[in-house]
Order: sequence, then structure tokens, then C-alpha cells
Amino acid sequence: MTRLDVDIEKCIRCRTCLDTCFLSIIEWDEAQNIPYLKYGYDCQVCGFCETVCPGEAMLIIPDWASKHNPRLLAE
Repeated sequence: MTRLDVDIEKCIRCRTCLDTCFLSIIEWDEAQNIPYLKYGYDCQVCGFCETVCPGEAMLIIPDWASKHNPRLLAE
């Protein structure tokens, strides 16, 4: 399952990642005040959330060994 690593020191809480994810799989953790990947199996590992993050706080960590990885299924 794909994971999302957020550097809380760099995150400026703009929520741009939520607005730009075309699958709407990133949600906001109100308690920690950071984004999280709610549906890791659905992530297409496009990296768009990483690219648009103004604080460069996001890192998508794909599980390339997973049988559920979309890039492996496409091959």
C-alpha cells in the first residue's frame, strides 16, 4: 500500500494537496493538522501532490512489491 510522508515542519497547512488530488484520496487529520492518505491502495503514484506542495513537505512512498500497485497492474 502506498504511504504518504508529511514533514510537519515544512507543511504550511494550505491544503493544496487535498484540492489537487484528482482521486480525492488525501484527507485532513484535524487532530494533527496535517494531510494523510486515506485510501493508499487507490493512489496512482502520480506525484502531483508532491509537485504542487508549496512547502515541499510531501513524499509519496509507493509499495512497489505490492500486488495492488497500479503501475504493476498496468504492465
